[in-house]
Amino acid sequence: MTDARQLIREGRKTEALVAAQAAHQRAPNDPDAQLVLGIAYAILGQAEAAEPLLAAGLTALGPAGEGRHWRLLGQIRNGLNDAPGEAEALRAATDREPGEAVNWLRLASVLIDLGRRDEALAAATTAISLDETPEARRLYVEALKGASVVDVSAAPLVKRALEESWGHTETLQGAAIYLYRAGSTEVLPALLTSGPIREARLEQEFTALRRDALNGADADLELLAGLAVQAFITEYAWIETPEERAKVEGLPPAATAEALMKLASYRALGDLPNADAWLAADLPEAARRVVQQQIVEPRRDRAAAAAISTLTPIRAGVSAAVRAQYEENPYPRWVSAPVRQPQPLDRTLAVLFPRVRIGPIPGAAAPEILVAGCGSGQHAVQVAARYAGARVLAIDLSRASLGYAKRKSDELGLTNLTYAQADLLELHDRSFDVIECAGVLHHLEDPAEGMGVLTRLLRPGGLLTLGLYSRLGRRRLEPARALAKTYPRTPDGIRALRQAILAAPNGDPVRGALTAGDFFSLSTCRDLLMHVQEHQFDMAELRALIQGYRFLGFVQPPEVLIAYREMFPDDPAAVDLRNWGAFEEKNPETFRAMYQFWLQKPA
Repeated sequence: MTDARQLIREGRKTEALVAAQAAHQRAPNDPDAQLVLGIAYAILGQAEAAEPLLAAGLTALGPAGEGRHWRLLGQIRNGLNDAPGEAEALRAATDREPGEAVNWLRLASVLIDLGRRDEALAAATTAISLDETPEARRLYVEALKGASVVDVSAAPLVKRALEESWGHTETLQGAAIYLYRAGSTEVLPALLTSGPIREARLEQEFTALRRDALNGADADLELLAGLAVQAFITEYAWIETPEERAKVEGLPPAATAEALMKLASYRALGDLPNADAWLAADLPEAARRVVQQQIVEPRRDRAAAAAISTLTPIRAGVSAAVRAQYEENPYPRWVSAPVRQPQPLDRTLAVLFPRVRIGPIPGAAAPEILVAGCGSGQHAVQVAARYAGARVLAIDLSRASLGYAKRKSDELGLTNLTYAQADLLELHDRSFDVIECAGVLHHLEDPAEGMGVLTRLLRPGGLLTLGLYSRLGRRRLEPARALAKTYPRTPDGIRALRQAILAAPNGDPVRGALTAGDFFSLSTCRDLLMHVQEHQFDMAELRALIQGYRFLGFVQPPEVLIAYREMFPDDPAAVDLRNWGAFEEKNPETFRAMYQFWLQKPA
């Protein structure tokens, strides 16, 4: 046995296997012999032979089994697509090595894939307590998504995750709202300043707080500043009574920081005559941040927009109308975007679609990427930061959107991202290894023409990721979209539409719009319910649109993929669109946001 172990340490794999086989033949029920033979098979990549031997040996050894060997068993079971078995092995590894963050990290990841979010959250929390790495932070946020309970002791961590943009803002906001409802007020400042709060009841509570402050109720400066930030982020979407309007218009020049914050929670300071005086004023830090957001940043946006280069003309008709909408209402007004450690493109795809064989990708080490229809830049920023060696061109119709995007990208220090104004349909004489085009084709006059342009721009073997509206997924919005046709596409018209929906009684179908995060600011609400051009697709139309491409898979949470594989066990890669059509019919909320998926062009 000693000989086999020594040979393994020396990297003499074949000789180690022979020695381990001989030892096992002499004592087939000896746990050490089983363990060493299992290790010998494992280092030669023979997972199916290694797994039962490692499992038998470690089980027999009981508490004497080492955590690293249980971790190895977990890795082998991962290669065999045995996620429950991997979780079991990793749980044993954490029992034996509770101070090893790597065990907890991997356990959290596997539990997320199994849809066991509460257990995953506990594992990720432990991993962070041991070693707060970017990966631990990412898994913590991912585990929060769908967790049934968030303990109040998590409030400081959730607050910091929001402030430092650890991950998906809506997920973190959901956790913060849960904690706020449980009595944890320490999360409130971070919640108010993280982005539009996407919950009708909280919007009404904060609207009442704003009104009470205007009427003289006591409120500390931090809360007033938070309300001003939230109101500005939502573009002053909240209801404002005639009495409030009269009082705001009659306010004397703001003599104190508190008075200025009350004003800023109703009107954007940069639109008011005293903006320059407020810039020069000596203000507390909380008020200074509001002045920066409402006066300085919009000026920088406009300067950046003016400097953006133009690549193509904008077509008359639908392209011009869509451009006009987004000049008035850039989409979305985002606050932060999680920026991950860059990873090679092929590794990213392997994580997304582990059961799909992906062909060679052109330029994988340093991909040239087009973000077609980048809006205000949130997605483009994430793309530029996600892929190692990437060079990204992000285009949009709207200069207002591009100005916002450029300012935010500069703040993040991204140097591999270039913005330009262009109409996708007029883009010629260029080619890319990867094209990301989410939420764009369904706003074209002819989505098939747009798909043809993307195909022409994409290099052979290149990757294309698309986001398209699902007809079934949008069904809950149709009553509100019908109501929206009776309102003008103006700020006051959007506010009036929102209030009509908020005031509708429970059970009224127009309240389906309240389930969409985009309902909670003016620009996103217009995009959601009042767009000048919208197409929707079913699975058959989707298949027709992407004909000629290889379908790699939908981007879906693990819980959906588990349910799909239970329904269609003969398609473990989850790539059969006819199956997906049947799945969506049975589960019409699956693609409530969009169909989001990856394709590969033939080489």
